[in-house]
Amino acid sequence: MLMMIKRSNRGYGKLKGSRASSYTRLNKPTMYLAVLFTVLVASVFVVGGVVSYAQSGDGNQTEYTGDSGDGIKVTAKADAGTFPEGTTLKITRVTKDGETSADYASAKSALDESGTSYDGFAAVDISFVDPKGNEVEPADGKAVSVTLTADDSVVPEDADPSSLAVSHIDESGAQPRAHAVADASTQTDGSVDSSDGSVKAEFKADSFSTYTITWSSTNSDNPHLHFVVTVHYVDESGNEIGSTSDSDNLTFGAGNYQTESYVFPNSNNAKVINGYSFNHVTYGSVSGSTITRATYNVPRRGTDGNLTF
Repeated sequence: MLMMIKRSNRGYGKLKGSRASSYTRLNKPTMYLAVLFTVLVASVFVVGGVVSYAQSGDGNQTEYTGDSGDGIKVTAKADAGTFPEGTTLKITRVTKDGETSADYASAKSALDESGTSYDGFAAVDISFVDPKGNEVEPADGKAVSVTLTADDSVVPEDADPSSLAVSHIDESGAQPRAHAVADASTQTDGSVDSSDGSVKAEFKADSFSTYTITWSSTNSDNPHLHFVVTVHYVDESGNEIGSTSDSDNLTFGAGNYQTESYVFPNSNNAKVINGYSFNHVTYGSVSGSTITRATYNVPRRGTDGNLTF
């Protein structure tokens, strides 16, 4: 199902509807979960990429190149002796959903704990792997020269060029910490340039794991965006079971006009109601189409958003 959401002058759009999710009562009639939700605009992130790498060198220095396949490329240059012979570069896009979701959450927590100011961020895991498949770090006293580029599918067009920064998520301590390694000003030894429409960061590193690109939005008329979901548990006739409604209030960065998904309650996380077991979620009514998530996409600032189930 595809629904259109039109922004107002404040950058908000609204959509109201109902969703039903089916429950089964033990030895009693089938129960359902109905969901009423309002979407106030939308926003957010990026898709995961694939690992790719290449290696070349002249004996004194080795150059490693990698392409995530979805907008991020990395070139790393290391002096002889920095890594074991036969080491390769591995790049993995880190995203909110999927297998890298825990790393994404860890990166976000580290950025927040460090006081980093941002409206949106993208993340990529950069690592080096020896011929036996073990991740390796540069030898003591050795630093690697890194060039990281991201195209306009990664960083939105309304990102403030002066706010662009790259941080390393240091996982060596008890809690992950974000350390800025490159920026568009002079706060770090590294540099970030976006004059040609893409983002190019250059920096030196002696440790590798997740790296983030952060930005602030230049769209001052568009505050942080909200996605509000209210869930009502109802019986098979559509009657609510007492006061069993839930609400989820999600806030996304205003600058990240890409795609965000909301996963509806399921058998693993739906509210426990004595005497009933979860069955499924439907949209519109208890007899509507079965759904598992809603995905919201805003292609560009000033355009309509698409909500799909």
